[in-house]
This record gives sequence, structure tokens and C-alpha cells, in this order.
Amino acid sequence: MSLNHPVAPLACLILLSVWCCVAVWQPGAWLGVVPACLPWLNFSPWTGWVVFEEFDILLLATIACGYARLAWRGGHFPPMRMTRAANCWVMLCLASALASLWRGVDDAGGLAWDWYAGYTDALNAWRVFKSLCFAALCLPLLPRTDSSADASGMKTFAWGVLCGLVVVAVSVVWERAAFTGVTDFSSQYRIVALFWEMHVGGAALDVYLVLTAPFIVWALVNVRRRQSWLLIAGLAVLLVYAALTTFSRGVYLAMGLSIAVLIGRLWWQARQAPLPDVCPKWRARSDVALLLVVMLEVVAVVVGGTFLSERLSGAERDMVRRLDHWRSGVGLMNGPSDWLLGKGLGRLPSQYARVVADGEFSGAVQWQAAGRSAARSGGQVVLFGPRSNPDVAGMFALTQRVETT
Repeated sequence: MSLNHPVAPLACLILLSVWCCVAVWQPGAWLGVVPACLPWLNFSPWTGWVVFEEFDILLLATIACGYARLAWRGGHFPPMRMTRAANCWVMLCLASALASLWRGVDDAGGLAWDWYAGYTDALNAWRVFKSLCFAALCLPLLPRTDSSADASGMKTFAWGVLCGLVVVAVSVVWERAAFTGVTDFSSQYRIVALFWEMHVGGAALDVYLVLTAPFIVWALVNVRRRQSWLLIAGLAVLLVYAALTTFSRGVYLAMGLSIAVLIGRLWWQARQAPLPDVCPKWRARSDVALLLVVMLEVVAVVVGGTFLSERLSGAERDMVRRLDHWRSGVGLMNGPSDWLLGKGLGRLPSQYARVVADGEFSGAVQWQAAGRSAARSGGQVVLFGPRSNPDVAGMFALTQRVETT
């Protein structure tokens, strides 16, 4: 169902109202819902939004309901379990981010509201800043003082992360089946899952897999029921497959520790006496089987295709290019104020494209409001090509979903 359909906004409003009721009466539910929705709650291919996304709406509703519940109880915030040094560090980070936000907006010529703002506009500073802002607003809502509530909240958060991992793992398999084939490890294709941010590259999926891999290890170690273990083991196999098919050398290096811990833990459990409450016979055999499957996955990607070997052989060449890229980025600093406070949040794309040779964008898109030359619909879309480099012409595209009858 397209988001342009009149039923879509009504359905979203109903779901948001239901979630607000749940968030008010079940204050710990957000610890599971938010991480579960993180990897997929973004409809940018339908809306065209870059700076704003539907996940922001979920977070704003969660924060509003959390503070409303605190106010209903008298407005007293329970004490945070943080040292004075930690509190000072958080405040320092927020102050630094606010200063960078102001510099970013000022460098872009002042704040200008636009639902379709891009990476070179002033609102891109807010796009970079909002994650830290939301995290800071969620701090007073975290469980405190009661150890049982803390343990329950952390388990809810862990299972929420695992639910998000299920969505990512299934989307990776679906994506590869649609574009390359599940067992094709020679095609030069890099997966993105449902992370729309990667339409301009980046490592959103890589970072997500690295940060969530320890939760798989936690679940495999602590789960006791056979059916639950089978589900978690299947998710572990899909997670390893997703990590391998990123063909990202950084992911291989970062996830190596988690996989090593998982292999070591499974090996240790397999060597223990088969006590009913620690490591029953089915669990020992299953751990060995899972270990073999993970190793076979690694061998299949390494031996069964050529793309991984090409990526590894080009590591030195890519490092030289990245060092040149970093030097060009550092070269944008002008004067003591830039070195002390930075260029401002979200200003690197615009500054880099304008100053660095061969660093310009391949194109741009802009929505112009209705005018004399605009269509009756109230505006028009304008596409721009590169300013001076013809080699990147034709690499920028705009997609549109069209209903067929």
C-alpha cells in the first residue's frame, strides 16, 4: 500500500494512538519496541524525506508518553545511576553538539524549513544532531534503582534487538535472492537490507550488524528451551550470512571477536558434562552442529566466489584513496575556530563538493513551489547534473512509483 493512498495516513494515526496508550500504561515496553523498529521504520522511498523519517515520530511519541507518565506521578525524576563525572561528560557532549548544530545551520545560510531538504541544506545539521538529542531525552526514562526492574528492562531491550535482527536477516536473504541469488558470491553486489540511508553509500548496515552481534551470543548462551534455541540458532546462521555478504572488511574485523566468543562458548559447552540444567545432550550436539554450519558458511563465501578475494586484494589501493579523502576533508579547516569547533554538523557534504577537486555531486534534485511555469499540482521537480565533471554525468537518478491498472 502506497503512503500516498488516503488509507495510509489513517492507519498510521491509529497505530500511533495505540502505541501511545501502550507506552503510557506499560512504561518498559518502549525498550523492546524501539530497537525492534529501528532497522525498518523508514519510508523514504515513498515519502522522499531524507531529514525526517517515521522512526522520529515513534521516538517523539515514546518520549512524550514517558514524560507524561512522570508528570502524572508528580513530576519527580528518579535519581540517575551515573557518577558526577559521567553527568559532566554527558553535558559536555550535549553542549558541543549544540554548538556544532548552530555552526552548521549558520554555515548553510540560516534555518530554512523544507520537508524535502537534502544533504547540502541547513536541516542536514538537524539530521546529524537528532540521534544524540533523542538519546539524551530518553536517559531519564531508563530503569533505575530497582535491580529487578533493571534486569527486566535489559531483557526486554535484548529481545527487541533480536526482533529487529530477524527483520534485517530476512530482508538480506530476500534482497540477495532478488538481485544476485542466495549462493552467488561472485557478483559485485553490496547488500543494504532496509537501511535507506545507504542510497548514498555509508555503513549503516555494517554498524548495525556489528553492534547487535553480541546479543546473538547472549541469547545462545542463556536460552534453555529447545524450540527457542533452534530459533536463535537459525537467526545466528542468517546473521553470519548477512555479515559475510556485506563484503565489508571492517565488518569481518569487527565481528571476528563476537564470532570467536560464540565459537569458544559453544566449544566450552560441548565439553561440559551433560547435566540437565546446564548442558543437556541435545544442547551439546546442537552446539557442535551450529559451529560446523557457521564454519561452512565462511568457507562457502571464501571459496565459492571471487568478490571477496577481489575486495581483500584491493585493500591497499582502497586505503590510499581513503587517506587522500581524509586529507581533503581535513584541508577544509580554515582558521582556529574551525579547528576548535569544527565546520558544523552536516556541512561536510556541501563543503567537500564545493572545494575539493573531483569531489562534486553527480547531480541534485530540488522541489520548487508553484509558480507561473509550474504545473497545476502546486510545484515541480527540478533535476541538476554535475557542475563541471562530465565523467559523473548520468550517475544521478530519480525513481518514481507509478500505479498500474
